[in-house]
Amino acid sequence: MTDTNDTAPESNTTGPESADAPLHRRGIKSYVIRAGRMTQAQQRGLEDVWPHLGLTIADGRQDLDALFGRQAPRVVEIGFGMGNSLIEQAETHPDTDFIGIEVHAPGVGKLLDEVDKRGLTNLRVYREDALAVLEQCLPEGS
Repeated sequence: MTDTNDTAPESNTTGPESADAPLHRRGIKSYVIRAGRMTQAQQRGLEDVWPHLGLTIADGRQDLDALFGRQAPRVVEIGFGMGNSLIEQAETHPDTDFIGIEVHAPGVGKLLDEVDKRGLTNLRVYREDALAVLEQCLPEGS
């Protein structure tokens, strides 16, 4: 068993490993961004539909009734991938509002393109880290 601590080891070196160098802890990363190509439809979703349905952490804590223009049951889906299931749910349950959270740009673009093609109004999207969205954007206690 090894002893671990948060201090840098004493050393005569200079640079990032020196005793004087501050330690920087990386926060927990709840996702991995995958590389991938964008189709024209995915790009269109991001460029044309995002301004209407996309949300960011900078938007702050949301008033969901104002955001959707109604009071309704709400579902948050974290990591929706390419969005097929989320689109199907939103289409099947028009009386429910959906918030999707995904970091993969092609997936967000595909979802937005499909939402636009189908005329769905009960879905909004974050392209952000889910932990940050849950902590900073959704109403407390929701």
